[in-house]
Amino acid sequence: MLAANGPIMSSVMTTFAARMGFALHHWVTGEIVGPAGGVFARWHSNYERFQGRLPQAFLDILGADYTMSQGRKNVGNQFSFRFVKGMELGVTGYWATFRQSFAVMAFVSQNMAELRDAPHYLVRRPGFLKGYSVKFLGSWPGQYGQPFLTPYSFTK
Repeated sequence: MLAANGPIMSSVMTTFAARMGFALHHWVTGEIVGPAGGVFARWHSNYERFQGRLPQAFLDILGADYTMSQGRKNVGNQFSFRFVKGMELGVTGYWATFRQSFAVMAFVSQNMAELRDAPHYLVRRPGFLKGYSVKFLGSWPGQYGQPFLTPYSFTK
């Protein structure tokens, strides 16, 4: 059995979820998230799935599955994603699964005000990977268990 709830694992997976959110948003909308925008992202383990603790209300409103294809080959049994565009808010929600191992959820907006209710430690801004480095166990600053430098912020 693998314990996947430690601070380093959570930080790396949340970072991956944010990167997937930015990438899927670009693929779906053709937009790059600007300095005023951001992504609220988190990951879900297969254990949460088997326990029935996934965000079912969100999953119910998502569109059809997409996957990657190259000619006759596709990876539908390894990777798929779905999305929904918000009508009133400019937020787009994404759900991507990687086999039965884990899934990532991301809400992306060009306006941070639309992500105001999300926990601030799960929101990433464009450029957040500047200075990113995973530290050895026990050597990170520790706020919210995130073993990397504070996210890059944009100023006027």
